[in-house]
Amino acid sequence: MAEENGTPSVGAVLKQDVQEHLQPIGRRLVEARQRKNMSIGEVARALHLDARHIEALEAEDFQKLPSAVFIKGYLRNYARLLGLDEQSIVEAYLQRNQAEAPMLKPISTVRMSSTPWTLSDEATQVIKVVVGVVVTGLLLWIGSGLYSWWRNRGDAVPVAPLQLPGSVPEPAEPSSSIIAPAPLPTPPVAPVQPSLPTLPEGSKQAGEPPTVPEVRTDTQQAQDGPAVPEAREEVIAAPGELVLRLAADSWVEVYDRHDKALLLRVAKAGDVHRLRGEPPFRVVLGAAAGVEVEYNGVPFDTTPFVRGNVAKFTVGP
Repeated sequence: MAEENGTPSVGAVLKQDVQEHLQPIGRRLVEARQRKNMSIGEVARALHLDARHIEALEAEDFQKLPSAVFIKGYLRNYARLLGLDEQSIVEAYLQRNQAEAPMLKPISTVRMSSTPWTLSDEATQVIKVVVGVVVTGLLLWIGSGLYSWWRNRGDAVPVAPLQLPGSVPEPAEPSSSIIAPAPLPTPPVAPVQPSLPTLPEGSKQAGEPPTVPEVRTDTQQAQDGPAVPEAREEVIAAPGELVLRLAADSWVEVYDRHDKALLLRVAKAGDVHRLRGEPPFRVVLGAAAGVEVEYNGVPFDTTPFVRGNVAKFTVGP
């Protein structure tokens, strides 16, 4: 009766809904878009999506689209634009997505053994051997480094004293020093006996006592004042002169012919030492590369005598 009046019956409506649900999602979207005379580009602009996304939705190629959350949003907005039932479109997608999802097997529970894990005897022996080899190699490496350092430092160079915190530093030595040999002892002078003058013959009459020159006593000399000896300056010319100019700190030892130490200390950079004494001079330099040597105004080359950084040589005849 309802069909004769042009109004669809309830059964017809239910049949149409079932057919629509059974239709693929893409076909429903294409048919609705065509009924509205809209192109794919117009739909993409209206939904603010790329045209490739609209094509993937209509072709049901969901692998080219982002995650399921975005796909549901795209379908919901597309269905709303075309006037379709949003919920039915989304449910159809979810049913298809669940049907295509692979069946996952439950993960079986893995039981952990309560027995403690122990190494075998062979593994323990191997670990001990490896650890022993590593420790031995480290000890050999450290020992070789110490030996090389001991060789390079020089056996004749003493170590400068360590300056402890709070100790009073020694006063700085002058930048240049002149060390002269000790003065030679002055030989004793024999006292001069006053000589009596000889009287010429006939100058005195016979019987007259000879005239004796007046001799001043100590008391008279004390009254007159002490006699002032004439000042005399004795200059002893040194037969040899050795000059050391330091560009770096270095231990310096200088001995003269009689093994008398003329210089024995750590000389500082910038010092100039002029040493005079009886050659030959025996010299030891702890840092020979930073010391210039000059003997009697002539430069002396210390390169042939350097061993490591220590130079031992003799200068002079």
